[in-house]
Amino acid sequence: MRLLFVSHSFPPMDRPLANIGGMQRVATELFDAFASMDGLELSGLLLRTSWRMTHARIPVFLWRVRHHLARVARERSVDVVLFSSMVTASVATRVQPALRQAGIRTAAIVHGQDVTTPFGPYQRFVPKVFDALDAVLPVSRATGAQCTDRGLSPEKLHVVPNGVKLD
Repeated sequence: MRLLFVSHSFPPMDRPLANIGGMQRVATELFDAFASMDGLELSGLLLRTSWRMTHARIPVFLWRVRHHLARVARERSVDVVLFSSMVTASVATRVQPALRQAGIRTAAIVHGQDVTTPFGPYQRFVPKVFDALDAVLPVSRATGAQCTDRGLSPEKLHVVPNGVKLD
C-alpha cells in the first residue's frame, strides 16, 4: 500500500520537543510507526514548525497540500491519504472529486477540538470535510459522538483510541 501522511503538527528537526502536545505526539509517533512497517510505501507532507509559528504557516502549507494532492490524483501515485487532523483534512473538500476518480481513499484522525471548536463558520464547514472523506478516525467514542452530532455518517466512523507507551 502507498500511504501519504499529511500533518501540520510536526516539530522542527532541530527541536524535536518544540511542538509536542497530544495531537502532535499522535502524528509524529504514528508516522514513525508507519515508516517501520514492511509492505507500506510511506510519504509525507509535513509542516515542521514550532507551536508558536504553526498558525502563521498553515495557510501556505494547506495551499501546497492542495496542489500536491491534485498532482497525486493525476498521477495515481498513492492509494490512501491519511490526514492527521481536521485542519489538514480541510483540503479534501477541494480535491475530493479528483481523488475519488483516481481511486484514492482518504481518512482523517479526529482529536476533539478540531471538531468542537466553537466558531460558527468553522462548525458549518466541519460537515463538508466529513463529506469529502472516506473514513473518519476519532480518538475516542466521545469524539466520535461529536462527529456524528455534526453530521458524520456512522458508516464512515471508525474509533481508533490513542495508544499508550508503557515505557
